[in-house]
Amino acid sequence: MTTRHPSRLTATLIVTAIGLGHAATEAFGDAAYEVTDTLIEITGDGLCAEPASNPSYSFHPSMVLHTPLVFDSLDAAPIDLEKGATNEFGGETSSRAIFVAEQTDTTMSLLMGGRSYASMPLATPGHYVANLKVQGHVDIAIDHPTTLHHETCIYATTFYSNGILEIQRLTAAGEESLDQFQNYQGNNVICQDGSIELEPGDYRISYFAIASGVSSGWNPSTKDVQTFIETRLEFVPLPKPGDVTGDGVVDGADLARVLGSFGTSATGGDLNGDGIVDGADVAIVLAHWG
Repeated sequence: MTTRHPSRLTATLIVTAIGLGHAATEAFGDAAYEVTDTLIEITGDGLCAEPASNPSYSFHPSMVLHTPLVFDSLDAAPIDLEKGATNEFGGETSSRAIFVAEQTDTTMSLLMGGRSYASMPLATPGHYVANLKVQGHVDIAIDHPTTLHHETCIYATTFYSNGILEIQRLTAAGEESLDQFQNYQGNNVICQDGSIELEPGDYRISYFAIASGVSSGWNPSTKDVQTFIETRLEFVPLPKPGDVTGDGVVDGADLARVLGSFGTSATGGDLNGDGIVDGADVAIVLAHWG
């Protein structure tokens, strides 16, 4: 596992997030994984409070989603939501949420997060807040042993922002964490990559990104808080035992290869690695037939 602190990735993330690109969810044939469940929840709120001299302290919401806005399919991507408000005193709040998903038969790329902005004008007491939270998961099923290569970058601008991404195995007893990465240090980008061996079963990619901007007091104040999580997953199926030809199926062609090198030390037919092609190797082909 490698952790890096790149110097130029911040700009890449922001340009990617703002540009959104093209998100495609393809219909797979023989894919290395299958998406079985998706949950994308976006929650945000913002307010511009009038000066403290006004006892009513009436609020001007910018994005009121205390009940999360929920999407249950990657087909909903790309998502780009932005709401904002100002009041008569010049206070301003806005929240923006982004979710992008791109898939092929062996890879999945996700980008999620957003921005919260709160600004208080000159010499105007009050309280200006913008909050944004993007969270959820993508569940996948693997039907054969697979190596998962993953690279994740989390960009957080301040201590008011936080991003977490976790890879979990789903079991009857609950979720088992395989790898977790988070950035709560603020004003930087941290990237991590690694590989995990996956047995056939069900897995979850869960994520949580929050950004909160708060401006208050008597002096001009602006908070522009951003959090983005970008991850790329590559699923590499391991060779099937007995599949000498590498076509994904154990059949007569594989048996012919083994029998053709019977009694020799040919690497292609020596499936158990004992230095000779014999009945034990034929047994491996027959045991994984189909």
